[in-house]
Amino acid sequence: MPLEFAAFGKALVSFDIEGLKWVPSQASRKAKSFDIDSLAEQILAVGGNPSLRDSFIPECRNFARGYGWNSIAHEYADFCQQVLVLENLRKSEATA
Repeated sequence: MPLEFAAFGKALVSFDIEGLKWVPSQASRKAKSFDIDSLAEQILAVGGNPSLRDSFIPECRNFARGYGWNSIAHEYADFCQQVLVLENLRKSEATA
């Protein structure tokens, strides 16, 4: 879900847990792990402060853009290129 919200420039609020470490702090407000009072504070901070909320828009969109199809396609192409280089190296070492 974080990517869908971030793509629309929405501030992310979550617990600071291992499974969400990949979400950058510039695009989110993180509450103490499983502390519902801390989560409520973060939600109220973002919800009650339009300028804070708006400050997340560019960072959220940049974060989401990194997971768009174009970015994924480029990463996959780079990976394939690395595999081909390693395979060619392996073949040249095997024939030497």
